[in-house]
Amino acid sequence: MPDIAKPFDVYCDASKTGLGCVLMQEGKVVSYLSRQLKQHEQNYPTHDLELAAVVLALKVWRHYLMGNRCEIYSDHKSLKYIFTQKELNMRQRRWIELIKDYDMEIHYHPGKANVVADALSRLPKRTPDEAEELLAKIGRNHDDWTTPEPTPTPILKKRGLIKLNDEDMREAKKSLKEKGLLDDFLTLVDKAGLTAYMGDEREQYFMLTKIFVESFKFDNKHYRPTVAFKIYGNPITMKLEEFCVALGIAPVGTTRRIEDNPRALLELYREITNDDCRTIQRGKIRNIQLPAIKYFAYYIATSILGRENTSNISSYHLAFLIAALTGETPYHLGSLIARRLSNKGPIFGGIIASRILAHLELPLDSTDVPLTPMRLDIAAMKSHQFVTADSSSDNLVYRMLFADGDEREIPLPQPDLFSIDRKPWSRSKEEVDEKMKIQGFHQQHDSEDAEPSYDYTVTYPGASSSTYPEYDPSSSYYGGATSWAPWD
Repeated sequence: MPDIAKPFDVYCDASKTGLGCVLMQEGKVVSYLSRQLKQHEQNYPTHDLELAAVVLALKVWRHYLMGNRCEIYSDHKSLKYIFTQKELNMRQRRWIELIKDYDMEIHYHPGKANVVADALSRLPKRTPDEAEELLAKIGRNHDDWTTPEPTPTPILKKRGLIKLNDEDMREAKKSLKEKGLLDDFLTLVDKAGLTAYMGDEREQYFMLTKIFVESFKFDNKHYRPTVAFKIYGNPITMKLEEFCVALGIAPVGTTRRIEDNPRALLELYREITNDDCRTIQRGKIRNIQLPAIKYFAYYIATSILGRENTSNISSYHLAFLIAALTGETPYHLGSLIARRLSNKGPIFGGIIASRILAHLELPLDSTDVPLTPMRLDIAAMKSHQFVTADSSSDNLVYRMLFADGDEREIPLPQPDLFSIDRKPWSRSKEEVDEKMKIQGFHQQHDSEDAEPSYDYTVTYPGASSSTYPEYDPSSSYYGGATSWAPWD
């Protein structure tokens, strides 16, 4: 029990999430105190937050501190001079009047030594095991009470992140251990939180296509018809001729024959998200009658991921990323993902791996090319993250922040994304014609004014966008919960 006749020590700290205080006497803890910041307090400057922690301690423990000597310790040095500060706002003046009622003095205490109050001021990060235990205690279904997350960017959204399971980690650790990179990998996982990866590329592809399909409009009321649609949430309007050239559409006969047909859009929406339709070779998009929509499906199927055969991102790609950033000696991509190669044949890597390869100026099918890694002091790394400009999946940057304040960014380019709002198109009519001939899409005509041998103006009953099926990877329509790979 504390002796109210003896002086007390109070250690205070504040963060962007809460306030924390410890009441001590003769080196022994008397009481702990912490609370979360209110919404308006989150806008306070650091100086006011630190002072708010002191005021909180004095108010709550006033029955101990009123009339007794107390020493206040804070890791914010400027609080020592709060009583001599010339200009104070109204909030600070009100707090100063309260503090003057106590026999106390404020001292500077380095933040590294003020660990207890610092920990109390920060919200704990609940582990998955703790979350499951909490759900079991509550006895309620997770879906009944969990608030849905706000919709993030189409490609890099938190809901698409999957936690590495033991099997994935085991394979990654095995391959990294052979190269002497395991310690670096584990350090980065523990200190920087690299425990999840983007698992469902198909859902990202699905959402991108859905946005285009639902927003596609065709306007032929003017001399030069236009098309309008959205990519990554950005509205885009193009002349029909430019749209045809951009997507590699044979320009013959399209100006007068494209119709804004909801049934055809719905058909694309269903076909393009089917397991067997990720590539033009396996897809059914040849049957879609609207040429602009059909060639968009072809283009997005072959360009959005930069290649035709793709795999889900796995721990092997994460291991490749870590090895590329932290390796001490040259290594071979082929040995790093040997098991995946033996099971699936030639591999193109995955999104992260392909961008690393592009950054190192290596071809996507390099499976036995010695790479020169970059050495980083990951023990001093405070945080790392993937960041992207303009809320899209291109211009991806891997950003690292170190303890000494050094910030390093590594650009990870991606091949030829559908980003017509960011770069000009340079395909000539001859290049488009040649591309269409190779793919078997281009119909030969005697002249540009000749009618095509097939009719684009087939009419269908209307269908609103509300009839689109919702994406559910566990449903039988999308192949259930089985793993997806286009070459299986």
